[in-house]
Amino acid sequence: MTTNNIDILGLAETNVNKNILRILEHTVQDKFKLYFTTEEKKGTGIGFLVKKEFAIYVQQFQHFEGRIDFIDFYTKKKKIRIVQAYINVQDKEKPQVKRLYKQIEHWTNQCLDSFVKDIIIMGDFNTKWNEYELLDASHWRHDIFNYFKKHFIKESTSVFCDDISDMYTYIPNNPNHAHNKIDYI
Repeated sequence: MTTNNIDILGLAETNVNKNILRILEHTVQDKFKLYFTTEEKKGTGIGFLVKKEFAIYVQQFQHFEGRIDFIDFYTKKKKIRIVQAYINVQDKEKPQVKRLYKQIEHWTNQCLDSFVKDIIIMGDFNTKWNEYELLDASHWRHDIFNYFKKHFIKESTSVFCDDISDMYTYIPNNPNHAHNKIDYI
């Protein structure tokens, strides 16, 4: 983080247990503060690693079901919420995904209703934005994208880049599987 000048790092799908978390906290404590949650389920473990000089601005950290969380930073000039997500959108996980989407919407609405916070929503949504944009009828996996669109929340690479057709966040080892973009900010 220091080499790349990263002040706040979102962490997802770490599968870290409480013992490893204690070791990690001890390892980074001189320069960083760890805001983290662990659960004993595969695919969970989510949080933030924050540079110490920014940790003084943290007002709140909340998590939900080991898959999504947020951290609020308040400075004299700015209030910002960062939401971090890791969502497994398999059919068998549909009830949990619906709950996670509703919770993200709730946290986002808190910011939109307050008019005082900026919000960044980032993470691994494991669903394809380009597929969402091309479909006439939306699938339940894309419900969060419908919410974002309705509230004018933009996917950042489409704002800053003209051509995102070859931007991938998932490149499979198996050459028979397709490259995809499943992580978003």
